[in-house]
Amino acid sequence: MRSTVLVVDDSETDRLIFERYLTQAHQNYEVISYADPATLTSILKMVQVDCVILDFNLAGETSIQHIATIHKISPYTGIIMITGVGDEKIAATAFKSGVDDYLSKNDISQSRLSAVVSNVIAKKRIEKEHHNANAELTLLRSVMDNTPNLNMVCDPETSLFITFNLALNRFLKLPTEHIKSKSYFHISNQFDTTDDWFQFVEQVKAAGHLKFETELVNADGQAIPFEFDCCYAQVGEKHYLLFSGMDISRLKNVQQELIELATKDPLTQLRNRRGLSEEYARLYKTARRNSQYLCIAIFDLDNFKQINDSHGHDVGDTVLVQFAELLKANFQRPLDYIARAGGEEFVVILSDESAKSIQQLIDKVIKVCPENLAYQTTASVGGVCIYAKSVKLAYEQQFKIADNNLYYAKEHGKNQARITYEEYVS
Repeated sequence: MRSTVLVVDDSETDRLIFERYLTQAHQNYEVISYADPATLTSILKMVQVDCVILDFNLAGETSIQHIATIHKISPYTGIIMITGVGDEKIAATAFKSGVDDYLSKNDISQSRLSAVVSNVIAKKRIEKEHHNANAELTLLRSVMDNTPNLNMVCDPETSLFITFNLALNRFLKLPTEHIKSKSYFHISNQFDTTDDWFQFVEQVKAAGHLKFETELVNADGQAIPFEFDCCYAQVGEKHYLLFSGMDISRLKNVQQELIELATKDPLTQLRNRRGLSEEYARLYKTARRNSQYLCIAIFDLDNFKQINDSHGHDVGDTVLVQFAELLKANFQRPLDYIARAGGEEFVVILSDESAKSIQQLIDKVIKVCPENLAYQTTASVGGVCIYAKSVKLAYEQQFKIADNNLYYAKEHGKNQARITYEEYVS
């Protein structure tokens, strides 16, 4: 799919560089460039722009005010802020104003710019799909019989189906008379016991109506996610439960894709640092339950800045990808977790019954780095290994210890690991 990228920068040299980078990226980009931000409104109204690359300083003032204009006219157009004098304060201001990514001109390479633009466009397209999916689901809620929505009436005492629309026939691939011998209880993964069903009925009765998500098992035995609105109704002397439900598989898929985009590093395809503390908490519980050691190891490539300065960011990116592949090849057990924390720093969380085995795995990676990475690049590691059964350290505490150990390893010769061990509560 062809994507349109608008570059707004008052430097003709920079505009030409960005145009060349993108047109040579083999990503099917159509690049439009202007120096004057006053053209933004008219361009966005005339052209479907997928991404705007916006210089922070334009004509002697910041371009922050133009971000709101872009959002208002074209809410699903991605925005990448660039600057030649970047710092954390500018980056924070840019993100707070609604940009999708931020780059310093000093760090931009063809591969990096192309990757960031591609990632932002993909993210915005999924956001648009997400928005459209929600709009469609809202519409479906108001539609009744003979629609994809499941509309069902059940007996609150037995959960047997009393009446329903044809969507349930299609879902179960059964004729009406067969479905009437079945119950909601038996096609739903919502309940473990009949007591659970009666507690649910009381909840609905007390609330009048209840919104919830659950999974129904279709004719092929697949568990399909649904969102339901359930009401407790009385007709004459009889009481009924009325269900109106919609298949939210696509919404769940879109949500999962958004999560993937938000937590994945586009260069190495590893997880990024978002969610590290949550993963640590999950893996700590597992290690504690299994009486295992849990280790946080921070890997840092030695002299990486020299590689970037001497050979360019493209070569640096290649080394990062090579190292990511090396980590994936050595830490591939089900509970091993690898993330790129930023720059040349990577974090591995791993557990084992033996602290010695953890040390051996880390030492092995250090040993084989020069033969697997360009320019015989080496790595240093700082880590802390705890016996989860008897020691509890918060993620922030354990990460700080590991980071201090990494600093020690770097200051004492590099190309080595410094791992400390905590086995007993102090």
